[in-house]
Amino acid sequence: MRKGLILSAAAAALLLGGCSFAPEMQTPNSELPQNFESPEQTGKSVSLTWWKAFNDPVLDALIDEALGHNSDLLLAASNVASARAALGIESASLYPQLNASAGLTQTNTSETTYGSYGDVTYDSYSASAVLSYEIDLWGKLRNARNAAESTLMAQEANRAAVRLALVAGVAENYFALATMEQNVRVTKQALVSREETYAFRKKQYERGVVSELVLRQIEADLAGTRAQYAALQQQRALASTALAILVGRTPKAVIEGSFTLASTLPEAVEIPAVLPSDLMTRRPDIKAALAALESANFTIGSAKAAYFPSFSLTGSAGYASQTGGDLFDSASGIWGTGVAMNLSIFDFGRIRANIERAKVAKEASITQYDQVVRKAFGEVADALNKQRYGKAQLSALEAQVEALKQALHLAQKKFDAGYSDYLEVLDAQRSLLGAETARNTARQGVLSASISMYKALGGGWSEADLKSVTDGE
Repeated sequence: MRKGLILSAAAAALLLGGCSFAPEMQTPNSELPQNFESPEQTGKSVSLTWWKAFNDPVLDALIDEALGHNSDLLLAASNVASARAALGIESASLYPQLNASAGLTQTNTSETTYGSYGDVTYDSYSASAVLSYEIDLWGKLRNARNAAESTLMAQEANRAAVRLALVAGVAENYFALATMEQNVRVTKQALVSREETYAFRKKQYERGVVSELVLRQIEADLAGTRAQYAALQQQRALASTALAILVGRTPKAVIEGSFTLASTLPEAVEIPAVLPSDLMTRRPDIKAALAALESANFTIGSAKAAYFPSFSLTGSAGYASQTGGDLFDSASGIWGTGVAMNLSIFDFGRIRANIERAKVAKEASITQYDQVVRKAFGEVADALNKQRYGKAQLSALEAQVEALKQALHLAQKKFDAGYSDYLEVLDAQRSLLGAETARNTARQGVLSASISMYKALGGGWSEADLKSVTDGE
């Protein structure tokens, strides 16, 4: 009869299983635009490996190198592995545990206590297996397991976010370094030209053809160009070091290595005229924030379950004997079953405080989710503005460079003909050099805008994404 009561209690407990105190999960609502409109672009798809659209093998190789060696990405992968192990621990708690034990004990009785029956040694051999199972009546174990699963999802999304930021960072640093290389080259050409001009005008000065004022003006401009050249070389060296660290090169390679760079920057990949805002849900940082919110929600349910009693079933079977020879005889068999209940009666508010902490963590997760969404849409807006005004700036600077080339030619002709002083030539040279370096930087800014857009939208888009916009119109 006692055995029947135990089995009945176990059956009732199993039937009652499935209860959960986790609050209903609700994704925070934010007022979002339906689509993003890109200025003067044509629609087309971009692969999720969007950087390959630049058709730069050097960039492709650098990104592959970074994906294999970057420390931040390796650390993110370790966090994923740790979260996966934690999920395995929580999942195991949902299933019965089987433990085995074996032992040999010797006991000597007291002669003082037992008189003539004392001073006797008794042996005891045992071997048994114990099966235990906690019945998850109130969802404590299931919620803990679900929270661990959501944490794993958050860590996987964080790894994807690190990967996306790494790829975008390598691309931006690479193009920035290539732009600096172009500016160094342009400034070097200007420096060589000024050195030749200075040598020529110095000979003219010595023959009395030009005044000392002209010579000193050229000398000052030459010194200024040398200073500018040195500053650009310094910037290039710093950018090269930053890129080497980003791709995960060894300290020796960081100090001694260099990069092979494209001689010209590629054209920016066209961004579709309209993109659906639903693309934002693909951003890994938004996925991570939502998964963290789900984990916090499940943790509340697990904490609330501590208010209620926990039940566990145990069953054991094995053998016990005073001699090792007959340990496994049928007459040596032993068994036992039981049901245990555990209920907290008074804990000085520990459970209540734990629930409150879980609720506060959820509120913090909601705030963080809202913050991530606002930041994401802000990054899209910034990328669109960079694209819109960056192309206009580049077009204007290209026109300025052409005009200044003509102005320099005219200023040189006027000076050679004796109609103006050399200051006009110097002004035209300085303006042209500044415009050329600004144009190169603006071209890199247009590339940076497209990279920022890919990163802001989670990396690329497909024809199906674009079709969803036209179908909704």
